[in-house]
Amino acid sequence: MFGLSFVLLSCGKDDEEPVTCTVADFVGVWTITGGEACILTDANTLTITDAGDGKIKPVYSGGGVTSQYDNWTVNGCGISGKITDSDFGIDITVTGTLSNGKLTIKNKGTVFLFPVDCTENLTK
Repeated sequence: MFGLSFVLLSCGKDDEEPVTCTVADFVGVWTITGGEACILTDANTLTITDAGDGKIKPVYSGGGVTSQYDNWTVNGCGISGKITDSDFGIDITVTGTLSNGKLTIKNKGTVFLFPVDCTENLTK
């Protein structure tokens, strides 16, 4: 009897439809929750626009400061790109994921030769 119950319980739908994201899902004004931007410390907002060809344009702002970076690539619900500025010694690799309306961005690299390894959590 137990074996039959187990079989019946395990016959449910296990495979959910995969979640797909488009550039449009990333576009908008995002607010950094629980802190500030990893690189631009006064920034608390990330505005993302469609840059075409599966790319997005990130612009961080807040505290009277605005900073634009190279376009990032959208791959499904993930993003990847770089934040570079030779004048300030910035060389950061950016990866991120969009899930359940929350954008998580991981920054890893260097600023003025100091290591950076931090995560930003954002909501629209």
